[in-house]
Amino acid sequence: MSSKSTLVTSLVIVVIVFAGVGATLFIANPYEPSRVAIVTMEPGLNDLSMANQVQEGLENLSFDVSVTYEPFNTTLDDAEDTLDNLASSGRFLLILVVGNFFESALETVAERHPNQYFAIINGQVSGDNIVSADFLMNEGAYLGGIIAAFLASERAGNESVGVLAAVNDNEKITQLVNGFIEGVIEANETYNLNITLIPTRYIDSFYDDDTAEDMIYDFFIEDNATVVFTPVRSSMRGIRAGLEAVNQTWYLDPNVNHLQRRPIIVAAEYDLNYYGTANPDIPVDPSWVATSVVARTDRATYNILYETLWNRFSGIQSNVTGLQGGWVNITGFEYSSTYISNYTIAAVKYYNEYYLANETWPAYL
Repeated sequence: MSSKSTLVTSLVIVVIVFAGVGATLFIANPYEPSRVAIVTMEPGLNDLSMANQVQEGLENLSFDVSVTYEPFNTTLDDAEDTLDNLASSGRFLLILVVGNFFESALETVAERHPNQYFAIINGQVSGDNIVSADFLMNEGAYLGGIIAAFLASERAGNESVGVLAAVNDNEKITQLVNGFIEGVIEANETYNLNITLIPTRYIDSFYDDDTAEDMIYDFFIEDNATVVFTPVRSSMRGIRAGLEAVNQTWYLDPNVNHLQRRPIIVAAEYDLNYYGTANPDIPVDPSWVATSVVARTDRATYNILYETLWNRFSGIQSNVTGLQGGWVNITGFEYSSTYISNYTIAAVKYYNEYYLANETWPAYL
């Protein structure tokens, strides 16, 4: 389970750390640790998506070094002003920005404040004072598509797979959607699964629980989908509410076999396997979330902050990672093992190992 304690706004934990020879912890006063600003899109760190994954990295780092985190939520329209105000304050050793939608604002503000350290997670911006950690989300989503295709062929339903995404004009969301669809098509063609792809739909927002709830309900009830991929960013609470409504509708239908017919989804950008169980606070198999496509933004966050705090900030550095090294992948099947077959798991393992060995997918199509 990925349930974590809430991050305290001014978290200060003093720990003695032994670093390599010559390393100096960037801290002027041991009673006033360095400050790091974390800039996220609304609703903030507890978004059940990418920011939540970053929060895990922040929490892990707090056990190893002394640092104060201050989270700031903003919007696309206000991002430049937010970043400019933070940089102008001179209070922060590092300003860490979460999400590629802030790339333009970050580029502008970083040029304006050349002596301020910046970092961006899941995006790329060039600059002497910027470190970027970017991820090939399509690689993990491809494996999610393989899983979805096999599940759709094995479970009761219409043998159909759909995608409900946040927006259609964001590079990262597009990577997820395209990678997933490619995986579904690959598995369908190679294993003759007879899967139908429902046209992709968009919420047209990064954060709209009401619309997400209505649209996921329609996917399963109106379109009789078997599996839906949900890269909806911060709208997962709406997805959960919609799945509850779908499950209740089917439960009241005497013609539905409840051991075979559940609203199954593949989640994205945070390990949400626990979130599809009957009680996410005490998760028990089975879960409506078969697996999650996750980038290790927590590891990237930890590494960037750790190096910066030890006075090893590496500007201009841009790391782009994927399946290689485990930076992007699907999660395990802790709460879905009762309905994912060994045959399906073996197929996904084969695709993953083939890519790691050849840096390309099998050329079956």
